[in-house]
Amino acid sequence: MKKEVRVVLAGAKGVRQGAARALASSGRSDAIVLQGDRVEVILGVNAGATAADVEARINRLASSVREAVAAYAPSGPSLVAELHDPESGRIDARRLASYLDVPLSALSRIIGKQYKAVFKSPSSGVLQASLAPLHRLVAALHRVFGERSRVLVWLNSPNAELGGAAPIGLVMEGRAGVVADLVEGTLAGVIG
Repeated sequence: MKKEVRVVLAGAKGVRQGAARALASSGRSDAIVLQGDRVEVILGVNAGATAADVEARINRLASSVREAVAAYAPSGPSLVAELHDPESGRIDARRLASYLDVPLSALSRIIGKQYKAVFKSPSSGVLQASLAPLHRLVAALHRVFGERSRVLVWLNSPNAELGGAAPIGLVMEGRAGVVADLVEGTLAGVIG
């Protein structure tokens, strides 16, 4: 006996349909259902399947979705050049703080570094790993919204996916990766 697992895809209509076509031809799903503005991927799972089996199948499906979306979604930059030091090419904490409209001292706390060190060398190699999640978030938001003013509006607006919290609140708590995952999931057409 099989149980059904449903995975819902979201995104621009062309991306959804393209992803559905690619998934249908990949054999990674048992059915693709286009319903208005969404796509449901239905997986038949044996009743005796373990949670690990189902999770592995969903992970394979997610991989197929990313590949399908990449084939149909418009590509965008994976970085935002204005956040980088023009001489070294490294992410610049001062530029990132300015872009996010947060004080450099707050950004220093977010990344867990001393303000004096960040102020003195905002594009130091030592800071790059700590700045990367913030840069990843800004790059994803830049792909979605295209301009800083719209990015800031989204960051400062309540978001149902985050329990009604404004994404900037999570960023200020040092959880930019959680918000980046949400945005990248939306770009990939995956909900939940």
